Amino acid sequence: VAIDANDAATSSNADAAAREMMMMEEEEELPKVMVTGGDADILQKLLSWDHNGLFEPDPTIPLYEVHTAKHLLTYAIGFELKDRIEERERQPLSELDSVLLGKRIAKRFAQPDADGDHIYRGTIMASLKENDGSDVYYIVQYDDNDTEDLGLVNIHAGLTLFGSVGEKDPPEPTTRE
Repeated sequence: VAIDANDAATSSNADAAAREMMMMEEEEELPKVMVTGGDADILQKLLSWDHNGLFEPDPTIPLYEVHTAKHLLTYAIGFELKDRIEERERQPLSELDSVLLGKRIAKRFAQPDADGDHIYRGTIMASLKENDGSDVYYIVQYDDNDTEDLGLVNIHAGLTLFGSVGEKDPPEPTTRE
């Protein structure tokens, strides 16, 4: 195998730069790169400073550490949602929310329930506000555990219908003879 002197000098300079950067690594904590998802192992090898021997390292790029966590994205989304819910719980309810949350509503659907009734009843569970505050939606959980987001017009209609029909009559007890 023949080695060109220029290549050897370049390789020697790159090795020296790599050694110098590794010495700096021992002195201070390196920035960290987190790779998540199913291909995290492959990406970690490609993103490692020396590219896992696949490519020549670039001495002008500072050292960094690459870590993997295949399921971090799943956890991160959960933690972010939890933080946002806790933040929302700390905010005081609007006057309208304090009146509507927990109220029962009714809505007519084309598909009948198990008893043949086309009117489903539910409870207003939470409010959702658009980021700019322009629109408010309310999450309704129906008695069959389905949920739906409704605007104020539909909430008003649901409250009115519930005022007319009320709760569903409980089933008649069956007796054995």
